[in-house]
Amino acid sequence: MTDHDHQKHLDKPRTEIRRKKYEMVDESQIKVLLTSSPYGHMASVHEGQPFLIPLIYVYSEEDHSIYFHGAPIGRTRANIEINPNVCFNVTNFGRVLPAESIRKFNIEYRSVTVFGKASRIDDPTEREQVLILLGEKFSPHLTYGHDYPALSDDDIKATAIFKIAIEEWSGKHNEERPDFPNAFIYPNFPKKDVK
Repeated sequence: MTDHDHQKHLDKPRTEIRRKKYEMVDESQIKVLLTSSPYGHMASVHEGQPFLIPLIYVYSEEDHSIYFHGAPIGRTRANIEINPNVCFNVTNFGRVLPAESIRKFNIEYRSVTVFGKASRIDDPTEREQVLILLGEKFSPHLTYGHDYPALSDDDIKATAIFKIAIEEWSGKHNEERPDFPNAFIYPNFPKKDVK
C-alpha cells in the first residue's frame, strides 16, 4: 500500500463504511443496538496515546447521548477534561461462519461506533437521574426506592457521571441464513469427525 492509498482512506469521513453490504442504513437498528447492549468500550486519548475502557452505560434517544458512571478521579476524567473527543463502540457477536479457507471465515455481528464529545455532569439532579436510569436498565425487575434505597447526597457525590454527546455514528452488521453450512456459536465448537 502506498502513501497515496493511506491518505485516500484517511481523507474519508470517519463514519464511512468501506464495504457497503455490511452498512446499517436504518438508524433505528443503531438505536436498538445502543439501547439493548449491556456494555461498550470507550476510547479517549492523551498526548497521542489511546486508552480504551469497557463500561456499562445507558443510551438516551431523547437527547442523543450516552451516559456512564465512573470514579470521580482517574484516567478517564483526566483524559476527557483535556481532550473531550471520544469514540464509543458496542458489538454483539453471533455465529462463526466457516468457509473453504480460513482467510474467508467470517462472523455474524452487529456493531455501532459513535463519535462525540465527553463531559462530566456536575448537576446533582441530573447525576441522580442517570444513576436511576442505569439501575432501571440493569435491574428492570427492581423498583428504585422500594427494592433498594433511594440515593443519598453522599451516594451522588461519590460517583462521577459522564455524558457523550453524540456527533456521528455508523453501524455495521453481517447476518446469514439460519441453515448456513457448519455455522456455530463460539466457543461451542462442533465435534470433529473421528476417522
